[in-house]
Amino acid sequence: MQGGLNLSNATVTGPTPFVASAQGNFFVGGSARHPLQRQWTISGDAQYTRRGFFLYPVDLSSEKPIAFRLNYVELAVRMEYHVLKNVHLQLGGYGGYRTAGYVRVTGANALTQPIHARTNPVDVGLQGGVAAYFRRWSAFVRYSHGLKAAAELNITDENGQVLGSLRMFNRGLQIGVGYTVFAP
Repeated sequence: MQGGLNLSNATVTGPTPFVASAQGNFFVGGSARHPLQRQWTISGDAQYTRRGFFLYPVDLSSEKPIAFRLNYVELAVRMEYHVLKNVHLQLGGYGGYRTAGYVRVTGANALTQPIHARTNPVDVGLQGGVAAYFRRWSAFVRYSHGLKAAAELNITDENGQVLGSLRMFNRGLQIGVGYTVFAP
């Protein structure tokens, strides 16, 4: 079992009057590990992950941020190299299926809308990190970087005039703890 904090953000490309900023979320799931050779282990996770970020106007005007939240069921596979007895470097990849997506425009007339039609249902990317193991407990820090655009949107004003477009790629830092339920 594992869970923790997911500090997620997005890389925004394309001409747009906005800049992305991180949003705190969570993840929960389970994992498995199998030793391969003396200093190598293969590990995998299945987890529910909430990712999200804020878009702020570049000119830092008084406009409120636009909050995006994308929820995924993810599978990850990583190779672990044992740098020290209990400290392992991790490198691998992940794939996720979006279960929900919302955009929330804050302010006096707060509005929350689903954004399924504007986001890609599948996210894939690379993951790297470090993990420490102590008996049945583990602690880890991982960085994930999406390789496929999670969303491709046109930004318009209140009259429908296109101000810019953006492609968003998920990226995030996971800080978590785990507990081994079934030990060999």
